[in-house]
Amino acid sequence: MQNLEKEVNEELSEGKLVQWDLTRLYGSPDDPSLEEDIRILISESDKLIKDFKGRIQTESVKASELKIAIEREEDLMNRFFRLSMFSFLSHSTDSKEPAVQKLLRKIDDLESQLESKLLFLKLELSKVSE
Repeated sequence: MQNLEKEVNEELSEGKLVQWDLTRLYGSPDDPSLEEDIRILISESDKLIKDFKGRIQTESVKASELKIAIEREEDLMNRFFRLSMFSFLSHSTDSKEPAVQKLLRKIDDLESQLESKLLFLKLELSKVSE
């Protein structure tokens, strides 16, 4: 344990930073698949609103439909998590890179949009009787 601690301290004192292999998430901050995932998130969240907003609290949806709504929200959050991790880890690796800064702001804005759009689901679910 002491050897590992010594090695880490030496690397940090030499200015070596953690390098993440983010290629399993996206190739770069300019990766076209990243923009495609953002487009999908916006589109699918709009569809979820169209399909379910106002229907859950009035209990005009079947249990099977409610399950689908929750699964769709979960899919959206999983896709968003991938984007969020990529932007955060990219920023932690190189916070001065303009493309990384731009991406981080874009993902922060997207998070706010999604939270606002999908708030109806939590609010309506809280009003459903058992």
